Amino acid sequence: MKKLILPFIVLLFLLSGCSKDSSAPKTVEQPDKLLKGEEQFSYYGKAEKIPDSAGFFVLENTSENITKIQKADDNCVIVNEEDEIRCIMIKNNDIVTYKEISVGDSVEKVTDSFQHVTKQGDVYQAVFWENTEEDPSKQTRDDNWLWISYYTENSKITMIQIADTTFMQFFK
Repeated sequence: MKKLILPFIVLLFLLSGCSKDSSAPKTVEQPDKLLKGEEQFSYYGKAEKIPDSAGFFVLENTSENITKIQKADDNCVIVNEEDEIRCIMIKNNDIVTYKEISVGDSVEKVTDSFQHVTKQGDVYQAVFWENTEEDPSKQTRDDNWLWISYYTENSKITMIQIADTTFMQFFK
């Protein structure tokens, strides 16, 4: 009888889910997702879905704000009239992006994480269609490509911008 009790207890433990490590950190598994602590949010969401703890300033989609967002000292998002996120600018190192990349990480983390990284000056870019990495040098670009731009200084990421192709036209 004693021989049956121990395997039965182990089986109950496994079936109950108690063996899962609930302290395991969350990861960012899609290019449009971001993580602040345990709270995840998305580029394709509404500004109201961004956790207050993430500390983002919400700006309207105006040409003045498009210029202002790159010079801001804090995390910012630009939204359209429907409160949909159109651009995310990350300045603080407590926001985690795709492939667990944050402000303060090395350029090597970006170049090692993606197959088709392009570099223009001190900005590295990776591009995605849904969850698939694309080659940004393609002549034909889909309006829904998601661009992640890593601004760098001295081989360290100083700012991360996430926007789609349509919105990125404002920065050209």
